[in-house]
Amino acid sequence: MDFSVRQIRAFVAVARLGSFTRAAALLHVAQPTLTVQIRKLEEALAVRLFDRTSRSVALTQTGRDMLPVLGRMVQDLDGLLGEVRNQGTGYQGLVRIAALPTAAAALLPKAIKSFRAAHAGADFRIRDVIARRVLALVEAEEADIGITGGPTNAADVDVLLAIEDRMHVVFPQAHPLAEVETVTPELLMRYPLIMMDPCVFDWCYDWCGREAVGFPVANTAFRLGSR
Repeated sequence: MDFSVRQIRAFVAVARLGSFTRAAALLHVAQPTLTVQIRKLEEALAVRLFDRTSRSVALTQTGRDMLPVLGRMVQDLDGLLGEVRNQGTGYQGLVRIAALPTAAAALLPKAIKSFRAAHAGADFRIRDVIARRVLALVEAEEADIGITGGPTNAADVDVLLAIEDRMHVVFPQAHPLAEVETVTPELLMRYPLIMMDPCVFDWCYDWCGREAVGFPVANTAFRLGSR
């Protein structure tokens, strides 16, 4: 079995981007070269990794099974090479952070800038995901640090309270709730709700009482920019 790191990088790029054209641009190679790398990898492994048509490319089941393993291999190799390049520059290494989109946008830029000012050799890889994915990535050791909200009951991770946030009810000016001074759980449960990330359900159930039945959720938004 004979295959190269370039072929593995090619596979990971095409699998994640879903496009030979975009993957070739990312890797700074010509598309025919990328196609040859994928074909040689498939020949070396004696499997088909992609189903191709003239308009689309999709992973086969074998490709889906291999992507997490080979993706982690590329990530670990990049981290190792980064450490080697940064030897002698003080703190060095890759810090992988999984964070809620709001935290990634509001908290991390300033924190990373401050850390890099003192440790020029540090590098960061940020993944903005929903709350449940944050914990899953930390538990799977695909992230070193997770920034999330809501209850965290995993026994094999250390949890630190970093900040406290406030929940808000948002509604149009003409909504009946605009006439009341304080929104109580009883009032809130009279109206269909659009909820944020599923972890918000736990907060709302705690606030309204676990005896609440049929919580009126009309839809769920996973980003603040959702319409």
